[in-house]
Amino acid sequence: MILDVGTGTGEYIKNLGKDNDYIFSDVDPKALNSARKKAAKYLPQERWNVEVGDADKVITISPNVDVISVIHVISVVKNPRELISKAMENLKPGGSLLIYISRFSAGIKHMCNPLTRALGFRLMNVGDLLPDYRKEKAGWLNSCYIVKKE
Repeated sequence: MILDVGTGTGEYIKNLGKDNDYIFSDVDPKALNSARKKAAKYLPQERWNVEVGDADKVITISPNVDVISVIHVISVVKNPRELISKAMENLKPGGSLLIYISRFSAGIKHMCNPLTRALGFRLMNVGDLLPDYRKEKAGWLNSCYIVKKE
């Protein structure tokens, strides 16, 4: 199960694998309605669900997931440390947390490495996991972290 926190309008949904189960979430019901339409168009109905709510709520009510994705979310929540801690509690052992951060959020970026280690995650090199990954594909204004729960 993959939990996407902060799905927004779901512009990327058309690129997702059809064999995974997804929970798409956002605080904005209108944006999530657009994501719902995209999911209905591109994914099998039984493979996805939507949850309206803030990051803390959605992570807490979606325990034991394989992946939690927080793309451009961690820099806008009130307490990033608490969000990462809740993610760790709710991931399956061996699960992964994907954190994607705008370079405009420099303070958050510098906090990620020590914080994820302190909470028991192992920082992964994205290039090792995705052989075709190139930093320029992620965008020069963004940083991507993948952390794995031990």
